[in-house]
Formats: sequence, structure tokens, C-alpha cells
Amino acid sequence: MSMNIRGFCIGTGEWAHVAMRAALQMEAMTGVTCQVVDRVDSNLRHSSWHKLNLLRDYPGETLLIFDADLWCTRPWRPQDFAGTGLAMVPEPPTRAVRLECALYHVPETRYFNGGLIIADARAREVFAAAKKLHPNYGSWLEQTALNHNIAALRYPITPMPWTLNFLLSASLPIDEIRGTQETNLHFAGPKTVPRLHEIFDALEQG
Repeated sequence: MSMNIRGFCIGTGEWAHVAMRAALQMEAMTGVTCQVVDRVDSNLRHSSWHKLNLLRDYPGETLLIFDADLWCTRPWRPQDFAGTGLAMVPEPPTRAVRLECALYHVPETRYFNGGLIIADARAREVFAAAKKLHPNYGSWLEQTALNHNIAALRYPITPMPWTLNFLLSASLPIDEIRGTQETNLHFAGPKTVPRLHEIFDALEQG
């Protein structure tokens, strides 16, 4: 199996430009060639579900899959997690996460955030099983569907450190966002495309 990694960020409609900025930044910080997927299956309730098609569409490859609202602030090596099958960052055990785990039979210690994933062909079965739960499964689009099948299939996950997918609110003051020292900032909660451009502009300026 090739250890080369390809990066993918999904962004359709008005999100395409945001995704392109996120992809260019990730490429600059990691050296991984990243591309934006701006066309997805038309029958999907939300474009984020298309993540679960990527191992099918790029068989035999190792993929770095990340959200358009994630900004890489400093260099890191996705290659360090290649060859592990599936690597993700554990979700902080908030009240909402604990409720999601209880409702969908996922151990709290085995719930991972889908905003940044490194996966290869060995995880294709897990992705395909999760896709069968479309269009509705849990509070966060495809994320709980993926976690449910990780647990159900007892698939081993390589946990990545929280700094690689650090959740923070897009409503925080810009100065506070700029002062965050984590590697990848993932802007959780309600947000707009103009707000993300504002944040990205500030982070580019340093």
C-alpha cells in the first residue's frame, strides 16, 4: 500500500472558496497535496456525507480528509499516522457528546471527531457501513454514523493529539482566536462563510 498521502477538503457552493483557502493552508503546512471536492453525490442530505465515499473513489490510497472550517496554523506531519488504517482525534467528552454516545451506543472513550481523518483502504468497510446510515444519524451529520460503526465493528483507531483538531467557537474574539497555539483550529458551532473568511484573514496576517 502506498504511503503517499492525498488531502481532500469538501466545499460546495459558497463554501468552495473557504475550502480552497483551508486546503491551500494545509498543503503549505504539511507538504501534502490537497484538493477541494466541490461536487458531491446529488442525493446526499449534506455534502459532508461525501467524506464516506472518498475511500471508494480513491482505492488503495491514504487520505487526509479535513473540514473546510479547519485552519492549520503550524507545520505537522500527517505521514506520521499513515499506515495505521484510521487515525482520528478523540472528541472532548462534553455533555452533548455524552448524550450522543448514549443515544447511539458508542463508548464515550471511543467517540472521535470527524473534522480531520487519516484513512487508508483498510477502513473502507467502516466508511461504507456508515454511509448506509445516511441521511440522518445523530446530531453531527456523518460523524456519529462513522463512530457507531467504528464501535460496532470494533475497528482499531489510532488516536491523534487534540492539537491536530482543536475545537473552538467561531464566535470568539479574533484576538483570542489568534492567540490559540494549537496546530489545527477547527471552528465549531454556528458560523457563516463571511465569518470564516474574516477569521482566516486574521490568521494569515499572523
